[in-house]
Amino acid sequence: MTPQELEEKLKTEIPLTRALGFSVQDLSLERALCTLPLAPNINHKQTLFGGSQYAGCALACYSLFLFNVRSLKEVTNNIVVSKAEISYHKPAVGDVTIEALWPGEEERSRFLKSLEKKGKARVGLLARVKGDNDLLLSEFLGDFVVFT
Repeated sequence: MTPQELEEKLKTEIPLTRALGFSVQDLSLERALCTLPLAPNINHKQTLFGGSQYAGCALACYSLFLFNVRSLKEVTNNIVVSKAEISYHKPAVGDVTIEALWPGEEERSRFLKSLEKKGKARVGLLARVKGDNDLLLSEFLGDFVVFT
């Protein structure tokens, strides 16, 4: 699955993706790099709306999670976020990048074993929203679950 194919899938299955202007730039088993423009997400303070940041982070993590699940040849769409939270550090005054990160090989091994044994697996994913000069604006932690 290419970044463009995944982005099209998101735009079709999660229409909010289109309204946010969310875009998938790069994708690997370890990381999803996405963008979120200010213009369609601007708030009354002329900064990026916090809800849009949250949604963008959830979409970036979902993209990474789905890419990992599909790499295992699983075609299920039974994927949910079971718990998530975001911490806002600084206001976003322009377009942002969102980097979603897989926690590592040890966690991947646990994830695969659980999926194989139980037909269900969970992993906690981190997303970081960054502005100009790689300035950290917010951080998102979400638990994502798949059922086969």
